[in-house]
Amino acid sequence: MNSARNTVVALAAGLAACGGSSGDASDDVSAYAKAAASVADYIDWRRGGADADRASRVAAPVWNGRFHDGEGPHMVDRADVARMPAMFAAPRVTSIQSFLGDFAVARIDDWRSPSTMLLTLFFADGVWRVATEATAPATCVERAGRYDADIAASAVLDVLGGYYAAVDADDAGALDAVHHEDWRMKNHDGDAVASEGKAAFATRLEGDTHAGYANDRQIADVQLIYNCMAFVRIDKPSSGGVTVFTFYRTGEDWRIVDKAWTSPK
Repeated sequence: MNSARNTVVALAAGLAACGGSSGDASDDVSAYAKAAASVADYIDWRRGGADADRASRVAAPVWNGRFHDGEGPHMVDRADVARMPAMFAAPRVTSIQSFLGDFAVARIDDWRSPSTMLLTLFFADGVWRVATEATAPATCVERAGRYDADIAASAVLDVLGGYYAAVDADDAGALDAVHHEDWRMKNHDGDAVASEGKAAFATRLEGDTHAGYANDRQIADVQLIYNCMAFVRIDKPSSGGVTVFTFYRTGEDWRIVDKAWTSPK
C-alpha cells in the first residue's frame, strides 16, 4: 500500500474517532471520513490500472473523466477509463470539502510533475463513489513566467454569470456560449446518481419558470488551476444547497464542463 493512501486512510480514521456519538457535527465528520477513505481507494484503483472488477466499487455508473492535454479538454466514459492520463506519480490529497453528508469534492496535487485533479463524489446506495474526475497539468496552457495577479478569475465568473442569466431567462440557446459540448450535470435522483447532458438540460428551460433563479446564489469558493482549469462553488443559504462548477480553458475561451449539486433531503 503506498504512502499517499496510508496518509489519507489515517486521516479518515482520525476524523471518525473524533466524531463523537450523536448530533449533526458527528454525522458530518463521519461522512467526511468515509469520503476521504473512498478518495484513497479511488487513487489506489487508478494507480493500479483502473481494473474493471473494482470499477463499480469506486466509480459511479455515470462516471466520466476529464483531462486537458494542452490542446483542449477531452472526456471519457467509465468503459474507456484507460484513455485517461495515468494517476499522478506522487498524489497528495490537499483538500476535501464535504456537503450535507452525501456530496464531496476532493483536490489532489502532484508537485513533482505539477498537476491537479478534482474529484466529485456522491453517497448513493450506501456507498461513496467518484462521479467525475477532472485533471490538468501545469503545462496545459502557456503561463506567465512569474507571479501575475492578472489571472482569469473574472473571465471564469463572467462565464458563470452567463449561465445564471441564461437559466434565469429560460434561454436554452444562450447556454451554448458557456457550456462545453460535452457538458454534464450530476445530482442525486432518489438513491442513485443521475447524469444529464446539454440536450436534456435544455428541456428544463421551457415554460418561463426560472425567473429569479440566480437569487441568493453566493460565491463561496473560486479556484484557478494553472490558468486552464477552474472550480467555483456556489452556496444557496436560503435552501442550504450547494453547487460546484468545473471549467476548462481552450485558447482564451472558458467553458463549463461539469456541474454537480446537492440539497438537503
